[in-house]
Amino acid sequence: MSVLKEKLTIDEQILHMQKLGIAFELYTEQKAKYFLANNNYFFKIKSYAKKLR
Repeated sequence: MSVLKEKLTIDEQILHMQKLGIAFELYTEQKAKYFLANNNYFFKIKSYAKKLR
């Protein structure tokens, strides 16, 4: 049985990371938001999933 999690917005992802104790020392929150908005692995993962069918 698969349990789907709700997709978090970028602001919610940042908040979640802060709750987990992640400190934004190397990257500012703004840079982290930019990274999350512009970099994801969805298409790479999806292409592998198609190959495994």
